[in-house]
Amino acid sequence: MEILPMNFKTLSYCGLWSENVKFHFLKSVYKTLVVVLIFHFTIAEAIEFVKTCGSEEDSTQGLFLSFTFLALCFKILNFVLDRKEMLNLLAKFSSDICQPNSSEEWVIFKRCTQQIDRIFLTFMILSQTSGIAFLTLPFLETGLVNVTLPFRTYQPYDVSNNALYLATYTLQLLAAFYGVLLNVTFDTMVYGFILLICAQYEILCHRLLKIEYHCSNFSIKKCVHHHVIILDLISSTQSFFMKVVTPLFFFSLITLGASVFKIIQLNLLSIEFFTMALYLMCMMSEIFCYCSYGNELTLKSKNVIDAVYCSNWVKFDSIERKGLRFIMHMSVRGKVISHHGQCILNLNTFVWIIKTSYSALNVLQKGEKA
Repeated sequence: MEILPMNFKTLSYCGLWSENVKFHFLKSVYKTLVVVLIFHFTIAEAIEFVKTCGSEEDSTQGLFLSFTFLALCFKILNFVLDRKEMLNLLAKFSSDICQPNSSEEWVIFKRCTQQIDRIFLTFMILSQTSGIAFLTLPFLETGLVNVTLPFRTYQPYDVSNNALYLATYTLQLLAAFYGVLLNVTFDTMVYGFILLICAQYEILCHRLLKIEYHCSNFSIKKCVHHHVIILDLISSTQSFFMKVVTPLFFFSLITLGASVFKIIQLNLLSIEFFTMALYLMCMMSEIFCYCSYGNELTLKSKNVIDAVYCSNWVKFDSIERKGLRFIMHMSVRGKVISHHGQCILNLNTFVWIIKTSYSALNVLQKGEKA
């Protein structure tokens, strides 16, 4: 059973994932080049932002992109440095007890994988469209005369030279292309793992409802073991991803406020307005999906209690019922994904981010008037 095939194939194309030992040196060089490209672009953006922070327009425009790529750098470092932890997480999802073993369970699993694929393709199309819009914006605004770079980055040389401009534009194009690929892949990977855990909860509920009395001892033990594995999957997913999702949420407070502040200053019918609106939609959708699917996981975990009640538990003996009580006890409050109890992935967190971003927008507007 393949786990998130689209995500890992994309990471393979970007050089950050490989399970094949062939051409190891060339793959390592390619991975290094991609990582250096992203980090170089991020540092250049940060330097330019610091240099232009005195200009309200320039600093606001560079603010959201700088933090977006800074968050991407955290994601890359986490994935590269904790590769063994990712392999352990994949091994747990591939364990025998997590595999569908009936037609009904396969329907649940396929419905989940199809939803993950749709999410990946939707975000990839929207994000790449946004990236293309940013890259073509200078040509649409000024034509081929006095054209500027699509992103404000620090360059230690004069880009008015045609050759240097073309080289710099190519680097920005590659940085945007790989940046969008990796950002979408990492974000949808979190959604994917959460949805796979939700599918495991659905499969567990299906097995609880199908427990037969003549093999109840084996079935209950299997269900208890399956539930323990699911809890371990939640813990491992939380441990791997939340250390980068938490700073992402912090950066989103700033980027959302800065993006809205920039967009309200633009002409409604301008190309730049369309570009910023598309970027803002991608950012909002990204944060909403984190919170929405985390909230869905909590609801799915609570459904286990209903499955136990609806099972044929009255025919089981005291030892077998103890196993069912253990499952109910571990599910009564529902499971959440958070970072040490903070930054909980649920809809309340999304509402809090929107409110705080609105406060940040007010601060920027007051700063402009001052």
